[in-house]
Amino acid sequence: MNLTIGKEIYVKQPNYYTGYIVNKNGGERAKITHVGDSDPEGFHPGALCYVEWIDRPMVHQKNGSFRPFTQLWLSDPD
Repeated sequence: MNLTIGKEIYVKQPNYYTGYIVNKNGGERAKITHVGDSDPEGFHPGALCYVEWIDRPMVHQKNGSFRPFTQLWLSDPD
């Protein structure tokens, strides 16, 4: 699995903490912003990553605007 910061991918997120890299038609467009370590206990597949959701609307606050992001265990579907 090639998790590279800044890489644009498509993610299927079955729950709030897990995501799978899928093809263009099967997921939501995201950009990897941080790649952490894999789970040493083996409870979660892949690596702990932050992804920024590209097609979701911007979040506006008093201190600025930002694109929504999620921290999840990201892996290939195999």
